[in-house]
Amino acid sequence: MGVKAFDAVSLSLFLLHTYLILAFGDIPAMALIMRMKGQNGISPCRICDIKAISFNLKTHYVLLRRDKVPGAQPRRYNPSNLPIRTHNKLLKQASKVEMASTSAKCEEHAKKYSIKAHNTGCTMKMISLDWLPVF
Repeated sequence: MGVKAFDAVSLSLFLLHTYLILAFGDIPAMALIMRMKGQNGISPCRICDIKAISFNLKTHYVLLRRDKVPGAQPRRYNPSNLPIRTHNKLLKQASKVEMASTSAKCEEHAKKYSIKAHNTGCTMKMISLDWLPVF
């Protein structure tokens, strides 16, 4: 696929292709791009697999220290060694959401993984959701 363009040097038509190299933005913008639930999801981060805790069943809070929260697992996250979300893991989670047998199951998986569905571009082999660690 491409768009017809004119090369003024060779005086000929050619197919012009574009490639997405980098996309960035705040949490709401990236949630739209990646079809994720965003800042109020149980796994709100697109890079790490840290789990949020809900106190009122509406708002989720991401805490590194959870030792005073009853039933929270894990008890602590090491900020220098957070569990990373990989491209393959995100694709598998999105598949679980999309392949759910009922709409209730679909919503349950979407809440658990904070993913609404596959991002069409991410199923292409040239696009990867693996992220470099941030230092």
